[in-house]
Amino acid sequence: RDRGLRAELGAPSWADWRRGPPGPGGGGLDSRDMWDMTEQSDDKVDFKTLQAVMNKSREKLLRTMRRREYEVKEFFMLDEDTFRRFRRDLIQLHDAFFQYDIDESGSLGHAEVFFMVKDLGLMPKTRRERTMVENIISEADADLNHEFDFTELLNVVDLIRLHRQSIQREDLRVLFERYDHDRSGALSVAEISALLANMGIMPYTRAEQEELADLILSADDDGSGTIGFEEFLTLCQQIEEKVNRMRYEHEIDVAISLGFTEAQLRDFKWVFDMMDTDGSGRLDLEEIHGGLLIMERPISQGRVARMIRRLDSQQRASLDFSQFLGLMQILHEEDGSFLNESRAVNVEAYKLEPTVMRRVLEMFKMPKAYIAAVSKEDLVDLFCRYFQIKRKANVRDVLGVKTVPELFKLAKSKEAFVRTLRRT
Repeated sequence: RDRGLRAELGAPSWADWRRGPPGPGGGGLDSRDMWDMTEQSDDKVDFKTLQAVMNKSREKLLRTMRRREYEVKEFFMLDEDTFRRFRRDLIQLHDAFFQYDIDESGSLGHAEVFFMVKDLGLMPKTRRERTMVENIISEADADLNHEFDFTELLNVVDLIRLHRQSIQREDLRVLFERYDHDRSGALSVAEISALLANMGIMPYTRAEQEELADLILSADDDGSGTIGFEEFLTLCQQIEEKVNRMRYEHEIDVAISLGFTEAQLRDFKWVFDMMDTDGSGRLDLEEIHGGLLIMERPISQGRVARMIRRLDSQQRASLDFSQFLGLMQILHEEDGSFLNESRAVNVEAYKLEPTVMRRVLEMFKMPKAYIAAVSKEDLVDLFCRYFQIKRKANVRDVLGVKTVPELFKLAKSKEAFVRTLRRT
């Protein structure tokens, strides 16, 4: 939509932007800095030195993220109001859009937007609410070309968030006022924590606990120690999205460890959500059997029941999504179902999925925030440095691994070996 204007202004094209945003480091941190730090980590350091290094790294990461935010703002010509509303997750939205734009056209189709919305944690649980989201996506296609550029995607996200707030507002107000004992119109951080627990928003892991604490503290913009209702409404939405995204990342880890690709994960998730009509997050025998029929994998209910018993250690006669992925793996091992060459790593290093490379680097104890911030080029550079291979080297041939799980196993063994050397 703005390509003509972009050309007139002499601004970079979408193809140029994909090759790397303007500015040093291609929009990410310089991977050589982190590499040099890891090379020098054999020597022992005192706490003050370690603290100084960590503070310096944190400051550099924040500067990098701020720079990337403004680069995205300028490239897509976002107005100040749009930039302010989306600044918290602008980079995440941009990178997700970048990942889904497989054909490098600068736009996404309706189905791609739908799945991206799910990945971002914006998709509600029930079928009725999911239908409402589908309608919002369709209605947001103002020019009826069935394509969404990045600014149109931001509009879709905005509309979904407003819709979610509108249907939750009254229920959340009742809860808010119940905990507002002095009728001041504001709650303390402690009261907010208790309220969220009452809502069932309980973190399951340490990572989720830390994320929840950060979101609650950041909601107190003026540092007063209290949060008003509108801030609380936004906070609930941010928490819901964040928890959903973290659980999706966990599902990616499970899928990759089982040998499936992220694309296969989305297909499985689509079937699972379609059969999960009550939004419970679990499928019983009949629902799983129906899902397998949709995937054209007709097997007897008796066999499905045996696999459920094998996977469901608590004997609830149903499976959550991670267990459902385990069922898919059993079918692959027993019947050869879901065979896919993409689960192999018979490719050049620079062609590996970014998700796979990030998971490998996390196994080398690299900070997750750093890995998420680096550009695609730096990601490839770090991956190749750790394995001491060239960018265009065939991963299967030079590392002797055939599948992604084997690559993960190699990374873990290599990290353990390096850790042992550092102790001696």
